[in-house]
Amino acid sequence: MRSNLVRALCALTVIASLVGFAGCGSSDTDNYKSDARKVAQDFKDSAEKTSQQVSSATTLDGRVKGLEALKGTVDDAANGFDDLTPPDNVKAEHERLIAGFRSLSGDISDVEEAVRTNDKNAAQATLPKLQEDQAKVEEAVQALESKIED
Repeated sequence: MRSNLVRALCALTVIASLVGFAGCGSSDTDNYKSDARKVAQDFKDSAEKTSQQVSSATTLDGRVKGLEALKGTVDDAANGFDDLTPPDNVKAEHERLIAGFRSLSGDISDVEEAVRTNDKNAAQATLPKLQEDQAKVEEAVQALESKIED
């Protein structure tokens, strides 16, 4: 169970690496891309660090602290994107991305609670939703990038 959980949580860094927001466009779009790039880079850096903290933890307390830090990283990304003003043509994708991060944060809270209470069944039951929400975030990132690149 622990290795599946660690693999799922470490996949967050893959999401972060997807967010590139490159290319040219209007100044509003360029400003959004620049700001989004910063939020994404902060998320990537923090997600790599906190995922490592979770995967290398050898104690229950260490895993819980790592999960708390990882949840904070995801919350920071959601809040960071929420603070941005997207161009009109990407508002829906932008909102989907934020909603995906918020849902992922809830999943991490569920995993954290299961780990804290040593409830292996609850932790295992949370994994499919965690993986589903990670996929939704990846899809939102890709949809957002494809619209910005048009």
